Formats: sequence, C-alpha cells, structure tokens
Amino acid sequence: PRSKRWPYNSGLNVPLILHIPEKYQDLASEDYQAGGESDRLVGFIDLPATLLSLVGMQPPSHMQGHAFLGKHEAAPVRYQYGFRGRMDERYDLVRSVRDQRYVYIRHYMPHRIYGQYIQYMFQTPTTRVWKQLYDEGKLEAPQTFFWEPKPVEELYDLEYDPDEVQNLAASPSHRTVLHRFREAHKNWVMETRDLGFLPEGEIHQRAGDRTPYEMGQSDQDYPLAQIFEMAQLAAQRDMETLPQLVEALGAEDSAVRYWGALGLLIRGKEAVVSQAEALGKALK
Repeated sequence: PRSKRWPYNSGLNVPLILHIPEKYQDLASEDYQAGGESDRLVGFIDLPATLLSLVGMQPPSHMQGHAFLGKHEAAPVRYQYGFRGRMDERYDLVRSVRDQRYVYIRHYMPHRIYGQYIQYMFQTPTTRVWKQLYDEGKLEAPQTFFWEPKPVEELYDLEYDPDEVQNLAASPSHRTVLHRFREAHKNWVMETRDLGFLPEGEIHQRAGDRTPYEMGQSDQDYPLAQIFEMAQLAAQRDMETLPQLVEALGAEDSAVRYWGALGLLIRGKEAVVSQAEALGKALK
C-alpha cells in the first residue's frame, strides 16, 4: 500500500540521479548542475528518447516520451501520467496525472477497492492484521480507505499534503484545477489511444494477427471516443444516467455494451437486477 501498485505520487515518484562527465557537458540540460537539483518532471517513458538524443539521433514521433538531455532535448512537459492495471490475479483501471504541485487520480472501476485480495499481498502479516482490524470495525479514516469502494476522482495538493490524505476533488476552491486535470487526462487517453478501456481478452480478439498497438490506431476497430465517453459515464455512480447505460447495452460495439453493463454493476445490485433482461440481450 502507498507504494507498489499505488497510482498516487507515493507509488510513482522515484529518485533520478544523474552524473554527466566533464567530457559530455555539452549534452547536459540548462538546469544541470553537479550537486544540484531539478524540478523538471520526467518519467520512465522519457528514457528511450533521451538515449537516442544523447547519441545524436532524433527520437521518432511515435515515442510518447521526450528527451531531457542531448542534442534533441525537448522542452519540459507540464504533466506526467501514470496508471494502475492488472495486479497479479486482480485487475483495476485507474489513470493518474500530476504536475509540479497536484496529482489527479481517475477511477473507472470505483467498486473495486484498493485492497482487492491478492495472494502475494496477503502473505505479509501487516496486511492480514490490517484487514482483520477493518472487519472488526476498529479503524478510523483514513485507515479504512484501503478497504472501501473508491471515489471516482481524487485530487491532492502535494505542496500542503505530501501524504495525499485530503482529497480535494469536491473542493469548490479547486474546481478550476480539477477541470484542468480532467482535460489533461482526456487528451492523453486520446493521444496515446489508451487500450485500457477494452477488456483484456477483447484487446487480442480485436487485434487478430496484428499487434494491439496496430489495432488501437484504427478508429474503425477501436472507436475510442465513443468507448471512453461511456467509460466516464459508467463510473459516475449517479442513478440519473441509468437510461443512458441501458441504451448502451444495445450498442453495436461490444466495448460500449461492456461499459454499459459495468456501469450497472457500479451502481449496485438493484440496478443490475432491474435490467436483467437487457443485460442478457447484450451478450450477443
């Protein structure tokens, strides 16, 4: 918890230590200084582009990362992106975005708790004791957070709340920040053609003899805008959108039907039971 498999800054932030020999100082960035620090946001996806830049090669446009050293150093980016997906025998669908100050987390399966049973995780005595105390009602917030359904969105101010405890997603004074991160998240999903909005088996079924990446570039094979819109709607939990979810069960694309069905599940047993017939017809 709060490290491996955790989409917060605490789970994704890692130290990066650079040493550039005197002979190669011309390849350093402007903010490089021996013994100094840089607040530039970089990620693991930036390493391949940076390596190519260091040997004098222009990183190809299909690379998602940006060079932060070398001849083809790119301008610093405003955001870095993270995700949580399959974890051994369990899966989830979480995306995160952070800038210099805030981290935003978007859940698409909020009914799946952070503390899903993972056999490896429950080998640790602390996890078992923690779960036992929760079941016995002996914990207080935020200790219980790990074992309960997740909020749809989370927003944390890393400057004033480095432990990421106070969720600001519902804060009126942070509404502008929240909308900015929502837009950044959406833009990244569309730009990278994020395949996470397809069930695992369907990714390979749709790809056939192609790679999943190749399949994902085709809007005919993967109508991402339509699927993503339904995924966002499905995760909201509000009952006012129930008619739209039911309508999605009759969609031509199976992934849209999937999110319609998942949206009913997220809203609880009553929603599922009320649409049992429509769910049966969606299995086509």
